Amino acid sequence: MVTNYRTGADASEAFPLAHGAQVMEYSAGDVEDNKLIEDLEHRINRPLNDDERVFLLTGEQVDVAIRADELELQKKRLNDLQNLFGLIKDLNSSVHDSDEKMKETQKKVETATEDYIATGTSSLAGARDHMDAIRRKKRISIGVGILVLIAVVVVIIVLVVKK
Repeated sequence: MVTNYRTGADASEAFPLAHGAQVMEYSAGDVEDNKLIEDLEHRINRPLNDDERVFLLTGEQVDVAIRADELELQKKRLNDLQNLFGLIKDLNSSVHDSDEKMKETQKKVETATEDYIATGTSSLAGARDHMDAIRRKKRISIGVGILVLIAVVVVIIVLVVKK
């Protein structure tokens, strides 16, 4: 059974054959096909038999259907490519946004390493100097305390010995 791809009907219904004759009846939409068949018959210098006519018409319709399927496939591929390009564009913008964030983070790190570390180092140096001064004052205070204690002991001994 051969199917007419234009009408979806059985090809024998679309192209009824006159049994025993070389003539075929065509539907109204097949005028161009009829001209092509007549041109082919003229080129080969003989009329086509009924099977050849059905085969040619059906083969053309199959080619049209195949082209339509290929067109649908190409449209789907185009749609997929458009989606892919959209994803690439989104990814590219995300990378650029991330690049800006990375530059901002890099500036903060540079600020921390240059300003804060330098400030911290000077603060630690000042703290060390301050601690050294406190230790020095502490030693002096302890020394003065020992001298006062020795002076008090000496005064007590002198007073006790004089009595």
